[in-house]
Amino acid sequence: KFQQSGKENRHAPFDAGAAWVSLALQARRMGLYAHAMAGFNLEKAYEVLGVSKDEYQVMAAIAVGRKGNADQLPDDLRTMESPNTRKPLSEVATDRFPLTERG
Repeated sequence: KFQQSGKENRHAPFDAGAAWVSLALQARRMGLYAHAMAGFNLEKAYEVLGVSKDEYQVMAAIAVGRKGNADQLPDDLRTMESPNTRKPLSEVATDRFPLTERG
């Protein structure tokens, strides 16, 4: 919510995404890694941060640090270290949009 008006900020998720990518890029520039997580204890996050759900919306948790050795992870976490499969760029981006009357 906006502090002055109390109205919902519909741009908050976009702003949070922009902040996340800026943090991730800066981390890499500093030789660090950043890992965003949506799977975290939301109630605990509000408690630890000391913020109200009425005023703030916690959207993600981000770990920043140096990359460790995957061999030292427990088995259940080690299996998660394999590369993710991604859709080809051609399936998610395009250079063709419908033409409008303005061209």
